[in-house]
Amino acid sequence: MKKLFVLIMIVTLSGMVCMGQPIGIFTDQASVGDDAGAGLATFANNVYEIEGSGNDIWDVPDGFYWIFKEITGDFTATCTVEWLTGADEGDEWKKAGFIARNTVDDPTRVDGEYACAALIRGNLSNFFVRPTIDAGEEDTFHNPNENLSRLTRTIQLKRVGDTFSMLRGLVSGGFEELASIEIDMKDTVLVGLCVTSHDTTIIEAASFSNVSIEQGPTAVCRFELYE
Repeated sequence: MKKLFVLIMIVTLSGMVCMGQPIGIFTDQASVGDDAGAGLATFANNVYEIEGSGNDIWDVPDGFYWIFKEITGDFTATCTVEWLTGADEGDEWKKAGFIARNTVDDPTRVDGEYACAALIRGNLSNFFVRPTIDAGEEDTFHNPNENLSRLTRTIQLKRVGDTFSMLRGLVSGGFEELASIEIDMKDTVLVGLCVTSHDTTIIEAASFSNVSIEQGPTAVCRFELYE
């Protein structure tokens, strides 16, 4: 009698567990680096809920959970972020938002450019980038004295050519551009929602509503505010 042996293998690539499961408008989801498979994403009633651990999206190695899809050319990615584990709890550098990433080939090396528009603890804005291969990150926007009373929790990550920008919704309407930077990224990049706890011993969770990714040329909004 012949015996049939079935070998089941779980393959990890450089610390990334490829889930390969579409969710909502996104084609894939993955646990990156020392998120260590702790992440989880659900989608219901047009709201995404993402749990993630990981040391950070910063330095080496990156550690976070995300859902993503390929986007070619200019885009405007929009979402409204709410911390489900408490906006004023957890590590001060926990992050939830939109990220555009050149690659997920090897999160243990600083070998891929990215731009990330996120909210951190206290719902403060944070726009940070890795502008060139094998370069350190740049904290392009972080203001601990940010006036949150005039802002909504809706954020945008925008690409126009090689310029990446973070914008944030205003209570009075429209968006304010917080910062922008030129990054020589690929024409086709991976764009998605991400969560990192900045502490591998805990899991953070955030919900994302009003999620959209519009493609094509767009005008960058700029507002001058006077006190």
